[in-house]
Amino acid sequence: MYCAILKMNRGSMDLHLLEILLAFKKYGTLSSTAEALHISQPTLTRNMQTLEEEVDVPVFIHGKNTLKLNETGEFLVKESEKLLHSYEVMLQQLHLLDDSLRVIHIGCSAPGPKSVYETVIQSHYPTSKIDWTSNENETELLEGLQKHTFDFIFIQKQPLSKEFYSKSCLKEQLFTCVEKDHPFIKYKDGITFEQMDGYTYLQIEDVGIWKDIKAKNIPHSKIITQKDREDLTTLVNSSSLPCFVSNISNENYRKYPNRIRIPIIDPDATREFQIVLPKKSTSRFSKLLTDIKLVK
Repeated sequence: MYCAILKMNRGSMDLHLLEILLAFKKYGTLSSTAEALHISQPTLTRNMQTLEEEVDVPVFIHGKNTLKLNETGEFLVKESEKLLHSYEVMLQQLHLLDDSLRVIHIGCSAPGPKSVYETVIQSHYPTSKIDWTSNENETELLEGLQKHTFDFIFIQKQPLSKEFYSKSCLKEQLFTCVEKDHPFIKYKDGITFEQMDGYTYLQIEDVGIWKDIKAKNIPHSKIITQKDREDLTTLVNSSSLPCFVSNISNENYRKYPNRIRIPIIDPDATREFQIVLPKKSTSRFSKLLTDIKLVK
C-alpha cells in the first residue's frame, strides 16, 4: 500500500485513501470492505469521512449504517484508478532507472558459478552493469561482502555470521578429458588424482580454487595454461595432452568431439558452491534468489 502524499490545490491527498475507495467500490459495503482490508468498520467510516473532507466535495450518499457512491464518487473512482496506475508505472520506471545507474558487484572463487549464472543474473537486471571479480581466497571475498565491496558472492564456505543469507546453487565435479587412445582410458569409469599425477595437462588460466586443489593433489604434474578459452580449445584439439573440464559445461562435447570425459572420483574433485549475500539485501535480489536452483 502506498504512503505517498499527493499535493493538491485544496490541501493534500493520501493515496492510501484512494486505494480504500477502490476497495469500497469493489466490495460494495462497509462491512465487506472492512473485512477485506482487515480493519474495523468504524476505522473505515472515518477514512471515508476524511476522503470527503480532503476532496472537499460529497462523494457518498449517506444512509443509516450504509454508504453508497454518488455520481461524483463514481467519477473519483475512475480518476483514482488512473492516478494509482500512473503512480505504479512511475515507481517501476524509477526502479529501472535506479538499476541502470547501479553496478552489481559479484565475487566468485571459481569460474563455474559465473559460467552457469551470468546470463540468468543479466536477464534479471538488464539495465545494470554486472562486474565480476575472481578471487580464490574466500576469506577475502567474505571480507569484501562485509565491506560492501560486493553485492553477493559465490563461494564454497557456509558463512558463520548470522548477518548473511546463503543458498546452495552449484555442485561442480572435475573431469579429465582425453583422447580415445590415451592411457587413462582404462580408468574411464573413474580416475583418482594419484593415478593422474606426473602427467602434463592443458587448462584455462583462471580456475579459481581449482588451482590450489590441483597443486595439492597432482604435485608432480605440469599444467600448461591459456588465458583465452578459444585459444585453449584450439590447442587441446591439436594436442594429445589431457585437459580438465567439469560437469557444468554443456559445450565440452562440441569443443572436444574426439575426446572422452573421465570423472575424477576423489572428494577434492567435487565442490558445492553457495550464493552468499547480506540478509538485508535479500528483498532486492528476491526474484533472482527464487530462480537460482542447485545445478549438479
